[in-house]
Amino acid sequence: GERIGLEPALEEALAKRRIEERRKGLMELDELMLSAQAELDKKEPLEARRLFRKAMEQYGEEHGLLVDIGSRLMLAGLPAEACEYFQKSIEVAPGDVRAFMLLSQCLEGLGEVEKAEELLKTILRRFGPDEAILMRLGKAALARRKWDEALVCVQATLKVNPQNQEAHKVGAEVGTRLFGDAKAYLLDDPKRAAKAGTASKTITVDF
Repeated sequence: GERIGLEPALEEALAKRRIEERRKGLMELDELMLSAQAELDKKEPLEARRLFRKAMEQYGEEHGLLVDIGSRLMLAGLPAEACEYFQKSIEVAPGDVRAFMLLSQCLEGLGEVEKAEELLKTILRRFGPDEAILMRLGKAALARRKWDEALVCVQATLKVNPQNQEAHKVGAEVGTRLFGDAKAYLLDDPKRAAKAGTASKTITVDF
C-alpha cells in the first residue's frame, strides 16, 4: 500500500514542476518579445526578425503569439515579413479570424489586391457574414465596375445590418447603373422586377 501513497504526491510534484516551467518559459518569451520590439523601434529589422523567429520556434504553440509577431512587423512597416507569420497562424490556429483579417490587409498593402479579396471571401465562407468585410468587397467591386458583384455584397450587408448607410449609398449607385433605378437594390430580385416593370426601358451595362 506504500506505493499508492506516493503516487498523488508524485503527481503533485510533477504538476508543480510543469507550472513552474511554463511560468519560466513565458517570462523568457516576454523577454524575447520585448527585445525584438526594441530592435524594431531602433530600426534594426534583421535582429528583430531573428528574435521573433526564435520566439516562434520555441513558443509557437502559445495562443495568439504568431498574430502578435505579425502585427508588430506590420506596424513596423514590414508587411511581407508579417505575411509569413499570419500564414503560419492560419495553419496552426485556423479558428482565429484575426490572422485572416490582418493577412488580407498585408496583401492589400503589398498591392496583391486580388489575393486580399480572395482571402476576404474565404473568411466569409468559414466564419459567416461580416458587415465590414462584405462592405470592403462591395466597394472593391464598385471600383472595378463589377456592378453585379457589388449588388450581391450590398444586399448581403443589408441582411446583416439594414441600417448600414454606406451599403445604401453603394446600392443606390449600383441600382442606377444596372437598372436605371436607385432603389432597385432594395428588391429581392431586381433583375426580374426590372424586366417586368420597365420592359420598355433598355438596360445598358457599361463594363
